[in-house]
Amino acid sequence: MRPLSIAILGGTGFLGTRLVARLIKDGHRVTVLSRDREQHKHLLVLPGLTLENCDVYVEAQLSERFRGKDVVINLVGILNERGFGGGGFRRAHTELTQGVLQAHARRASRGFCKYLL
Repeated sequence: MRPLSIAILGGTGFLGTRLVARLIKDGHRVTVLSRDREQHKHLLVLPGLTLENCDVYVEAQLSERFRGKDVVINLVGILNERGFGGGGFRRAHTELTQGVLQAHARRASRGFCKYLL
């Protein structure tokens, strides 16, 4: 299998960091999109990893970062939410997914994976 160029949303979380490490070990080029690159600089020890700031709720930013990617993986998720009446859950699991799919449709990447945790 040839190495793939992969964009990952939610790649700094519990599952994401493990998936990123495995994909890199398998020879793939991984770009992790993060709200705060500086907060996750520890991931940069992984060879082949690119860590980029991105507001994943801005479709234009997603479209730009999806360009040329073979696969897009969305691992963003909320397991528990307190105090927002479900608004954060809806935003992460519904609105973000819609935005990712729209951005994906406007780019040149071929594959898409969505995981709800």
